[in-house]
Amino acid sequence: MLPQDFGKLSAKEQERVGLPEGFKLFTPTKFDSMNQTDSRIGMPDTDLFYIENLVHIGDYNQRALWDVGIPIYTASGKTIVFFYFFSIGATPYAAIFFSDGTAIQVNQLTLATTAISASANTFYNSSLSTSLPACSQWGGQYLLICNNITANSYWVWDGATLYTSGTLSPLINITASGSGYGSAPTVIAYGGSGSGATFLATISSGSVVSIQMLTPGSGYEPEDVVQLYISGGGTDSNAELTAVITAGAINSVIITNPGSGYTPGTYALGFTGGGGTGVTGTYTVDSTQTVVSTTITAGGAGYTSSPTVAFSSGGGTGAAGVAQIAAGSVTSVTVVHGGTNFTATPLITFVGGGGAGATGVAVLTSGAISSVNVTAGGSGYTSPPAVEVSGGANQAASATVSVMSFGVSGNSIETFEARVWIGFPFQAGTTQTSGSFMVSAPESFSDFATSDGGLVFTSTDSFLRYQYTNIRQSNGYLYPFGDSSVSVISNVLTGSNPSTTTFNYQNTDPQVGTSWRDSCQVYSRTILFGNPIGSYGLYGGAVTQISKKIDNIFVSGIFPPTTGALTPSSAVANIFSKKVYFTLMTFKDPFTQATVNKMIGWDEKNWFIASQSANLTYIGSQEINSNLHAWGTDGISLYPLFNTPSTKITKKISTKLYGVNEPVVKEQAYALAIQAQDVSEAQSGITFDAAIDTNYQSPDTGQYSYDLTPISFSANIPTYPMYVTNSLEGVYGMNIGATITSTSPDFTLNFLGLGYIPFVAELSIAGG
Repeated sequence: MLPQDFGKLSAKEQERVGLPEGFKLFTPTKFDSMNQTDSRIGMPDTDLFYIENLVHIGDYNQRALWDVGIPIYTASGKTIVFFYFFSIGATPYAAIFFSDGTAIQVNQLTLATTAISASANTFYNSSLSTSLPACSQWGGQYLLICNNITANSYWVWDGATLYTSGTLSPLINITASGSGYGSAPTVIAYGGSGSGATFLATISSGSVVSIQMLTPGSGYEPEDVVQLYISGGGTDSNAELTAVITAGAINSVIITNPGSGYTPGTYALGFTGGGGTGVTGTYTVDSTQTVVSTTITAGGAGYTSSPTVAFSSGGGTGAAGVAQIAAGSVTSVTVVHGGTNFTATPLITFVGGGGAGATGVAVLTSGAISSVNVTAGGSGYTSPPAVEVSGGANQAASATVSVMSFGVSGNSIETFEARVWIGFPFQAGTTQTSGSFMVSAPESFSDFATSDGGLVFTSTDSFLRYQYTNIRQSNGYLYPFGDSSVSVISNVLTGSNPSTTTFNYQNTDPQVGTSWRDSCQVYSRTILFGNPIGSYGLYGGAVTQISKKIDNIFVSGIFPPTTGALTPSSAVANIFSKKVYFTLMTFKDPFTQATVNKMIGWDEKNWFIASQSANLTYIGSQEINSNLHAWGTDGISLYPLFNTPSTKITKKISTKLYGVNEPVVKEQAYALAIQAQDVSEAQSGITFDAAIDTNYQSPDTGQYSYDLTPISFSANIPTYPMYVTNSLEGVYGMNIGATITSTSPDFTLNFLGLGYIPFVAELSIAGG
């Protein structure tokens, strides 16, 4: 017979087993969810008024929650404000960010620490913004970090080197692997405004298969084009060429009057004035005896105004033209290294510099580039363009390297469709409002140029009240979360000529969003999040509230900007093989009304409260081999949560107040029954303390009110037998329930029952 069936026995059977006449049993039986929305009197019998640090494993099975484990890091003289778990290859790491704006990396296998940045105010600056850093991972290679404290608050970390605006990117494009290498060649960066970058090449089967950046340099500008000169280690080396531009040069003469009477032929143009020197050119007369074309053979330099053009030869009259001043044109190419053993003339291409139109042809002498004939100087160059030499004409390797983007920032970040998406970029001024997010070019985390397919998207939706607070992907879709709305992005495409990125953008809920960025967690194929109204799930594009059982917790919640209130954060963890979503927040204890910082947990059906012995200020998740772990910090240490059985945390259950279906019957508590199993290693038994919760009739006022009647006992329960106390005489009420607590480290609670004897109450109605 099950314990819950005792109350169903006949009077004779009750007498036979020693139960008093009229004995009945209240029990929550299967231990369903905590219920903080229905009244404690009116909730379903199987719900529980309060559950703390007990997890619903199955029917008749509540398992004691474990406490924090040994911290993997403890700060000295600093305060932890944020952390994020990532991996480089097979090695798991924790990135830990401090209130002074610095950050470190902790190797979880060795616990070795490495400074990500030791410079104050790098990743966080409380004097500028309360925005915490945000992180995402690019494959198993890089950690991406952003914030919106400055216009250039975006970083890439590879486990050893930090890349930011003004440095080179770790993305190195090997344009030719070469052949014949017996040892690793030397790699040197050239081009652009910066310096200090160093590299290490790796060869395999005689070819360069990878180039690792050791230091990313500094001082590079947004438009810089940087190439790598690779020499040594083999028979051949590539070429290093640099362009020379001349500002104020003449790049063309526009014919305004072709004249007449000129003898066909080609003649020298005459130039006077304009403030510059050195321009030369020719004009051509055809059989019509008019000037039909002009050619600039040397652009000269220093022209600040258009020089006067003279058509003095050929015997005709009336020809006129206007000289055009180029913003900058390529006038020559300097051969720094000519390379070796070219078997064919390589193609020369001019890239970057802000201009266009320059062309040139390499001249080979004894297999090396001895010079470059500039066949067209182009125009509009504000800096010397890079001179790229096509690979394959000799056995040398060649490569280019990109520059980290400027003007990238934001308070949230996600990778989706081989692009980086960053929400709420920095804006100058004291008040920042942003319905914008930035998107990188395809296949790149460092290139956000619109010319390559990057973009800045700005919402015009009326329901985006203030800003995007988070961007998360799940189930093949990307969801931008606003403070009061959720939208969805799909079908991301980038076309060419010019590169343009497009996507479908639709709203999925115009009235529910979140301002708590770190309440968002991927939970299988959905995303869970919270706001001051409750917790929500994003199911198939539809936002659904999941927290109706615990709405009163949110009603009693205390949230920023209230002083001392935590900004809610969250984690997803597998607890005894059950996936649980936790939200750390500040609310009022339902019993004492004291302000507490605790977690609410949800396993897709049941709610409960979770606490740890550490006074947590922030929590987060880590996934290793499909196993989800929760972590937390108290600002000093970083702990694994729910890691170790402990006597430091209290396990607590409170039943409903039974008897609402018998409103004129007073219940006399008779016995409290508990069945539990000790699953701790020590097998030292389980100790429970208990109290009967009643609403009793005051002899002074005749009113009924809630009362907590303590039971002075502790019970050491060995494995599985039931402990029953029948010393509850004198404890009665119109409604009765029970609260049991334990600090025993590890056990399962299998049954809880409150036996009672009903009798008709003497009603005393106020005012009657």
